[in-house]
Amino acid sequence: MTKIKICGLSRKEDIYTVNDLLPELIGFVFAPSKRQVSFTQAQELHKLLAQQIKTVGVFVEPSSTEVLALYSANIIQIAQLHGQIDATQIQYLQQKGLPVIHAVHNRKMAIDSPAAYIMFDSATPGSGKHADWDHIPDLHRPFVLAGGLTPQNVNQAISQLHPQIVDVSSGVEVAGKKDFQKINSFIRSVRDAK
Repeated sequence: MTKIKICGLSRKEDIYTVNDLLPELIGFVFAPSKRQVSFTQAQELHKLLAQQIKTVGVFVEPSSTEVLALYSANIIQIAQLHGQIDATQIQYLQQKGLPVIHAVHNRKMAIDSPAAYIMFDSATPGSGKHADWDHIPDLHRPFVLAGGLTPQNVNQAISQLHPQIVDVSSGVEVAGKKDFQKINSFIRSVRDAK
């Protein structure tokens, strides 16, 4: 079954919504973004989160110290890394027990990455623009699909590409805020996918 990640949670209302709907994963964005949260905000939100939902920290070219501080505080359980990321850093974080999702942009990066998961996203993450589905290589390894997913197209994405995880942010928002009905529709579409 394809797992679901709802990314960019930043309000208590977002947490209450996911606690009701129970996606497998949620994302806290620590990179500069309109959805960015601080260590303290994420800590407070995490205290309200249902225990069975795993948390992913989203970073752009972070220091390992920053990532591991959030992991040590039990705020995140997975790190999602964007930008110019060195394989050595991925290996170091994973040796510390923190699985890594590595956002990649081409077949060579996807093959070479030592990350537990690779992610295919649009060129501008969080923009609601599609990843290039036609150029996602058949790699026979776990991957996350992000970029422009919505309740209307996620079923097709799953049947065409077979990702292990689908990741949505702007596709479940109304006026820049997470929307209960859209998240509910997205989750139903994923769970109904064949």
